[in-house]
Amino acid sequence: MRAVGIIAEFDPFHDGHAFLIREAKKLTGADYVVVAMSGDFVQRGEPAVFDKFERARMAVLGGADTVFELPTAYATSGARIFSEAGVRLLASTGVVDSICFGSECGDIDTLYRASELLDNESEEFKNALSKYQKAGDSYPKAREKALRDMGAPGELVDVVREPNNILGIHYISAIRSFCSDIKAVTVKRMGAGYHESASQIRNEIFNHGLTNYGERPVCADDFSQILFARLLSMTPEELSEIADVPDSLARSVLKHSEKSMTFSELVAEVKSKNNLYTSVSRALLHVVLDMKEKIRPEAGNLKVSYLRLLAFREEASGLLRAVSDSSSSPLVTKPADAPCRDDGLFRLDIRAAALYGGAVLAKYGVRLREDMTRGPVICR
Repeated sequence: MRAVGIIAEFDPFHDGHAFLIREAKKLTGADYVVVAMSGDFVQRGEPAVFDKFERARMAVLGGADTVFELPTAYATSGARIFSEAGVRLLASTGVVDSICFGSECGDIDTLYRASELLDNESEEFKNALSKYQKAGDSYPKAREKALRDMGAPGELVDVVREPNNILGIHYISAIRSFCSDIKAVTVKRMGAGYHESASQIRNEIFNHGLTNYGERPVCADDFSQILFARLLSMTPEELSEIADVPDSLARSVLKHSEKSMTFSELVAEVKSKNNLYTSVSRALLHVVLDMKEKIRPEAGNLKVSYLRLLAFREEASGLLRAVSDSSSSPLVTKPADAPCRDDGLFRLDIRAAALYGGAVLAKYGVRLREDMTRGPVICR
């Protein structure tokens, strides 16, 4: 039995994702596709447009065999932690022997070279990076300039400009560091990249009422009241304890917290060259989730202590038996009975689902099933 892993958000699931699943199986000769997917909140620092069970169901209907939840603390973190956690989760199943991802580059050897380049940062590179950041450049721009100063090949500098290439490079770095027996495979993205096409679909959903992809969409502004209620009760020291909120950002956020505005308006007000929109949004989401920095291990030391199953294809029951037998982490199908109920990362997942469900109830008057007692979606 061979299984290929995919790390994804599927926000929302669309034809490009179905294409990636088909290509992953074709390129690796895999019998099964195992997905590690973000839950109700995603890496850009916002809620997923549709809830995790709906997106997992669509992924299985689109060709995946099983979908496991990437813990919220990792799913809402920067690229390095997001990527490492996804790789570690797939490796912990004990059945995944390859990982496939989309990239603008489409050449796995080039991405491996870029991974080696970024993993071996010299003091000279770090100093150059710091110099450009202090001069006001964003981290991506400072990194590009520092690489050019170090004489990095032009094609590798070009590669690190693109968002999906960067994720792929981090996947490869995690595989090289922790899971060397897993093979990395990439599929070249055709036309608009996933980031662009997913964004376009979300814009169509919210701005033009597009309903092809699901019902009851949720956006960041649906959490504005929770965000400002929490900010108004926090001191600068308390805010700095939240994950991804440095002291400088905490001061800037609190300066605006008594104004009447939405989640997205506050992000736009606070963002700067050194505090990119996504970084600010991610920090404010962590305020909503009450996600403390201490709950999340540092990159390089991440743990995957459970495998929360969100959806699976009925014909893939043999795959799940193999995961149950081979995994280094317990398989969770009903959270109320899970041995990891007291795990901090697991409790954050449950809290995140409750907050998401509350937003759906307030906006649409529809009550989602309680996450703690909800089992996986079975697609027949």
